[in-house]
Parts: sequence; C-alpha cells; structure tokens
Amino acid sequence: EKGRPGMIDSAPFYANCHQRLAHGGLAAFNLLTRTRGAAPALRRIREAFGGDVLALPITEAGNLVVIAGGGLPPARPAHELREAASALKAATGLDLKATVARL
Repeated sequence: EKGRPGMIDSAPFYANCHQRLAHGGLAAFNLLTRTRGAAPALRRIREAFGGDVLALPITEAGNLVVIAGGGLPPARPAHELREAASALKAATGLDLKATVARL
C-alpha cells in the first residue's frame, strides 16, 4: 500500500520498454490508482509509445491496465467483440462478457 514504484514508473523506463519490443509486440502495465492516481503514469506511457496505447476501464480494486506497443489492432465494433467473447466461451469456457461490457 505504501510502496513506491521508483524507476519502473519513469519516462526512461517506459521508453526502454518501447525500444525493446519486437515489431508488433505489446507491453502491459498494471497501474494502481488509489494513492496519487494513474494520470501521470498514463501520460508517461503515452509519451513513450505514441498513439499506440489502450487504457482499459479502472477496476473496482483501483487497477488501471494499460496495453501499449507498436501497431495496436484497429478498434472493433462492440457487436464484434461480443461475438468473439461468445465464441471464446463456447470453445474454452473462458467468459469475457463482463470485460467486453466494460470496454
């Protein structure tokens, strides 16, 4: 609760992550929003990765998951995401309907 991220929440860290990704690679960051909020960290990630950043809705626990990288896929319509989630559940049992609804 009182931990500090130090260098892993710095502009150089995020820039290094971006530089080391393979072409088309993605990085995922879990930002905690309870103490100071995630806006400064999200700003640093966006600066390092340019426009290829997707911030998911904040969870009830206060986590903000951010996916960044080169060449994020284009946004898909909500009905396509729901259909894909249903197909995934039928094939694997993994139910992502609530996640898709939050998106």
